[in-house]
Amino acid sequence: MSPSELDRALRPFEQANSRYARKHEGTGLGLHFCQNLMRLFGGELHIDSDVDKGTQVILEFPPERTMAD
Repeated sequence: MSPSELDRALRPFEQANSRYARKHEGTGLGLHFCQNLMRLFGGELHIDSDVDKGTQVILEFPPERTMAD
């Protein structure tokens, strides 16, 4: 995905690539939902992408909390 597609993919009801969206239906909420959920739990969502090579979405969870925390 290009940088502009990455930005658009994180917005609600948006899809990065309209050609792909026509073949694979979706609401455009998946990455936006995941990003907000990760923030809620104190984690982060990272996207690494090389145009025409592939895209990797990384969910970084905070360390496990114990009862003493």
